[in-house]
Amino acid sequence: MIHHLPIIIGMLVAIVSPIVSYYVRIPLVLVEFIIGILFGTILEKDIPNKSEVAFISYIGFLILMFLAGFEVDFDFMEEFKPRELIFIFLYVFMLIPFSFLSALSLGLEHSYVVITPLISVGLGLPILKESNIIKTNLGQKLLILGSVGEVSSIFYISFVNALLKFGVVQAIVKTIITYIVLILAIMFAKALKNKLKEYRVVVKNISLENTHIFIRLALFATFISASLFEIIGMEPILGSMLSGMVLGYVIRKKEVINKSFYDMAFGFFVPLFFVYTGFSLNIAYISKNILMSGVEIGIVLFIARFGISFILLLAGFRLIELPFVSLFISFPFTLLIASIKILSDIKYITPAQGVTILIGTVFSSLIYPIMFKVFARFYVKDENI
Repeated sequence: MIHHLPIIIGMLVAIVSPIVSYYVRIPLVLVEFIIGILFGTILEKDIPNKSEVAFISYIGFLILMFLAGFEVDFDFMEEFKPRELIFIFLYVFMLIPFSFLSALSLGLEHSYVVITPLISVGLGLPILKESNIIKTNLGQKLLILGSVGEVSSIFYISFVNALLKFGVVQAIVKTIITYIVLILAIMFAKALKNKLKEYRVVVKNISLENTHIFIRLALFATFISASLFEIIGMEPILGSMLSGMVLGYVIRKKEVINKSFYDMAFGFFVPLFFVYTGFSLNIAYISKNILMSGVEIGIVLFIARFGISFILLLAGFRLIELPFVSLFISFPFTLLIASIKILSDIKYITPAQGVTILIGTVFSSLIYPIMFKVFARFYVKDENI
C-alpha cells in the first residue's frame, strides 16, 4: 500500500475541485468538502495512515482561522461614520439574543443555538467582487457590516468556548486576559512596525509589507498564538484568529500579501483541511431527522438576520436592500466549521450533531450565495452599475 496515499488523494481532489467549481458555479471550498466526502465514503477502508494528512489538515485549519482574522478590513471600519457604525454594532449585538429566540422558536436543539449568531465574510467577499457591487456604496457598507460581524463573532465564540469549558467566572477572567493579550499584541506589532520604518535606511529590505517576511511572521504568529491559547486552556484556533486580526490591524496594504499568502495557504494546506474534513464525515449519522435539522439551521441563519434588519435602516441601508444584506451574512462558512471543531473538542456536541451543523453549513453556503447573485443582478441593473 502506498504510504502517502491520503495526501495523493487529497491533492488530486484539490486539483480537480477548481475545475468542478468553475462549471457547477458553487464555492470552491464546498466542492473540496463534498468531493472529500465522496472519496472518504468510497475508499473508507482503503485509506491508510490518515494521521499524516490529519496533521497537515490541522495546520491548514490554523492558517484558515488566521486568514479569517486577517481578512477583517479595519480601514473600512475607521472610515465609516460613527453614528452609522454604532447602529451596525447594535445590530450585531442584538443578533445574539434574536438568533437564540429564532432557533428555539423553531424547535432546534439547545446545542445548535450557540452557532446561529456567527458572521463571517470568507465566502461572501469573492461573491461581492464577482457581482460588481463591491465598489458601490452598498458594497462598502456590506464590507463594514461583515468586518464588524466577524470581529464580534470571534470574540463571541471565544467567550462561549470559555463559558462552556470553565463556567461563568473563569470564562470572564480568561476572556479579559485574552483581550489584554490582544491589546498588548497590537501595541507590540505597531511598535515593531514603527521600528522597522525607523531603521529602514540601515535595513533597507526589511518591511512587514515584504511578502516573504510576512509569510514567515504570519506562520510564526499563528503557531505561537495557538500554543499560548492551548496553554491557558482556550481553543488554539481562537489564538490563530486573533493573531490574524492583530496583523490585519497593523498591516493595511494587503493586496500583494493576500495573493502570495493565499496562494501558499490555498495551494496546499487549506484544501487538505477541507478534503480531510470530508474524509472524516461519517455518513452513517445522516438520517431524515438530521437532514431536516441541518436545513432548519440554515433557515434560522437567514430568519434571525432578516428579523432585526430594520435596525440597519439607521445605519444608512435602504429598505429594499435589507433582504440582500441579510443574505450576505447568512452563510458564515468559515466560523461554522470552526465552531464544529470547538464545540466537538469540549464535548458540547455529539458527532451526529456536528454532522447536522455541517449540513446546515453546506445548505446555507449553497442556497444563499445563489440568491445573493440573483438579487445582485437586478440591483446592478437598477443602479446602472
